[in-house]
Amino acid sequence: MRKITYNEYLEALEKVNIFHRQVQRELAEAGVSVKKYENNTADGNLISLLQKRGSKRMLYAITSFLQSESIYNKIPFLSIEEVSIAFFVGKYTLNQLKSIRNLGPSSLLLLNKILLDAGYGLSLK
Repeated sequence: MRKITYNEYLEALEKVNIFHRQVQRELAEAGVSVKKYENNTADGNLISLLQKRGSKRMLYAITSFLQSESIYNKIPFLSIEEVSIAFFVGKYTLNQLKSIRNLGPSSLLLLNKILLDAGYGLSLK
């Protein structure tokens, strides 16, 4: 394996920063307010909200799904604890979440209710 140079490392960090800015811009264009959630609760991440309000089955299904998304670099977070509600709602729809293993109709309804109570809601498509 070839070692990367410090300059290559800095270039990679800059690309990651550009990606994060693009994601934030897309969320803003989609009308998702990041500050809105910060005003509603002290915890800004999805997992802590689901631990407090969700069922264990739903929490396990969502964490497994987000871990696989993180492993395959489909989300810009190294840890699933960093995933914010604003990002989750902006990236996924109810139709996309239907395919998650162990996340049935009642769990999807509960997830959407929890997000609605927090000031967000998943779109259908």
